[in-house]
Amino acid sequence: AVDRETVVVNTNEKGIVTSHVFSPVKGGFIFFSGKALKFQKGDSFEMTCKVKGTGSVTLGYIGYNGKNVYLFSKRSEVFKLTGKVDTFKASFDVVDGKDYPVSPIRPFLGVGEGSKVEVLEITMEEE
Repeated sequence: AVDRETVVVNTNEKGIVTSHVFSPVKGGFIFFSGKALKFQKGDSFEMTCKVKGTGSVTLGYIGYNGKNVYLFSKRSEVFKLTGKVDTFKASFDVVDGKDYPVSPIRPFLGVGEGSKVEVLEITMEEE
């Protein structure tokens, strides 16, 4: 379950969000883009995340069909955090689902069970 201990939003003195902290107790947590992006088979992109904490994270994307129905997800390797500020990168080539072409996608950051991860920055660049 997601609650105030699982997700914390940090703000500065002006109320501007400076980071999010994810601390999933059971099963991990996926933080994904609220906006679906018009990527399809053959498109490529690179994700970069700047994080601090303990535990592990993955980067990836969720593929949907043309009716915005979930098809599958693709993940990077598992990145282990050092307790200091870490920067991780992963590149993806968008592929189709088993029975349907993919479009759109939603990129995500996965946080491993028992981790405590402060997300400082996430970027995505089309290749």
